[in-house]
Amino acid sequence: MTPWCRCVPGIRCTGDLSDPDASIGALTHSPLHESIAHWLHRLPAGRFPSVEDLDALAAEVPALPPGFGFDVAHHALTAAAYERGIAISGRVPTRHGDWHDLFNALVWLSFPRLKLALNRIHVRALADDRAGAVQAAGRGALRDLATLIDESGLVLACDDPTLVQALATRAWRELFVDRRTAVCRSMHFLTCGHAVLDRGRRPWKGLTARVLVLPVEQTFVDLDRTARLAFVDEAAARWIEGEAAARLGTRGLLHLPVLGIPGWWGANANPTFYDDPQVFRGTLPGR
Repeated sequence: MTPWCRCVPGIRCTGDLSDPDASIGALTHSPLHESIAHWLHRLPAGRFPSVEDLDALAAEVPALPPGFGFDVAHHALTAAAYERGIAISGRVPTRHGDWHDLFNALVWLSFPRLKLALNRIHVRALADDRAGAVQAAGRGALRDLATLIDESGLVLACDDPTLVQALATRAWRELFVDRRTAVCRSMHFLTCGHAVLDRGRRPWKGLTARVLVLPVEQTFVDLDRTARLAFVDEAAARWIEGEAAARLGTRGLLHLPVLGIPGWWGANANPTFYDDPQVFRGTLPGR
C-alpha cells in the first residue's frame, strides 16, 4: 500500500489511506483532505459526528448565515428540493453515519462562500426553469458546472500561468517531472468537492478531480493556512457567479488525476508513474 506524503523535503510519510477502515484521525495526514483538516481535528474522537456536533462548528464560521446548520435527512430528496430547502431553511440535509454527507458538511465549514454561491446558482436556475426561461432538458450548463465543482472540485491557486498551460494541455511529464520543483512552489491545490474527499478515503490511481484555476500573486505563498483558505473561498465564489463561469461552463474546469500531484502519493516520486496512458492521457492541443 502506498502512503500519502507531503511535498516537503525531509518530512516522513505517516498516513496510509489505502486501508478501507481509515479513521478520521488518519485523514488528517492526507494532503487531499488538507482543506478540511482544521475541522477534522475538531470532530469528536471515538464516534461518528452528529448533526449537533456539526452545528456547533458551523456557529464558529462568520461567513455562514445566523442559524445555519445541518439536519438529519430521513428520506431521499430530489436535487431541486435539496437546493431550495437549503436556501429557504439554512439547513443542509445530512444523513447520520454517512461519510459523503459528513464531507459535504465539512466543505460548508471550509468553503462557506463558495458553497453559498453554488446554492444560489442552483436556486436561480430552478426559478428560471419554472418561469420557462430554460427550455432544454437537464440541469443546464451552469448547474452542471456548479454540480461538478460541488462534487468533484479541486481549486488550484497558481502564480505561474505556464504551469497552468501545461496542466490544460495534459503535458504530464513536463508538469510533474521536468518542472516538479516549480509545481511544489507555485501550485497550491485545495479539495472542495465532497465526493472526491469521500473517495479519497480509499484512493485509486484513476481518481480524478475537476480543477478550477485561480491566478494569484507570488505573495500568496506567504499567507498562513487560514488566510489562504479564506482567499480561495472568496475568489472561487466570485468566479462561479461571474461572467467567465457562465461563458465557459464545464469547459472552464480542467481534468486532473489527483494522485499525480507531487507530494500527494508516494509512488509518483518515480517518473514512470505518469506513463500510464489509462490515467494520464495524451497531450491535448493548445488550450
